[in-house]
Amino acid sequence: MSLPISDSLSESPNGQRFLAIFGGLVVFTVGIILFGYYVRGDDRPTPQELANAALAKTTPTDQATAAVRLGTYGEPAAKVELRRVLRETALPDVRAACIEGLGKLWDYESMDLLLDAVEFGSPKVRGRAAVVITRMTGCDRRYRAEAPAAERQRLVRFMREDWEEIRNSPYFDDLKQRLREGHEPN
Repeated sequence: MSLPISDSLSESPNGQRFLAIFGGLVVFTVGIILFGYYVRGDDRPTPQELANAALAKTTPTDQATAAVRLGTYGEPAAKVELRRVLRETALPDVRAACIEGLGKLWDYESMDLLLDAVEFGSPKVRGRAAVVITRMTGCDRRYRAEAPAAERQRLVRFMREDWEEIRNSPYFDDLKQRLREGHEPN
């Protein structure tokens, strides 16, 4: 036996009340779940855990993956850990991921580490550091990671001079803001 259309759940007063209560319960339950995630945080590892994974004696791929994840973390603690990993690891992929992460976070406190990396790192590390330094200083010295050592040393000297001039400028904060704004996606 079929029910007439007028007796459907959404058209009867009791049916409407049921749907309103049911809908409210669904919204309430979803809200509680989302609030729980907000209060407890998501289950992603902490910056310290990611840094330790990047430095662990596992596979180089696992270490580089941890460094990449750390570089996308977006918290001040991530900067500290990225600097630590950059100082302590010798793996080029991990170092390059740390450099990229520091660049994405616009970490000017790491500039001396970046300048050391552009001077003494592997070609991959030197190239990544040069890109980040150029972005963060606004000074493009046309550095090539594969250039002869004498040319690279000359350009690194200029990069260090650029950084000293920028760091000591009374317009340093304004420059940092403008450079960030210039690299933000529209």
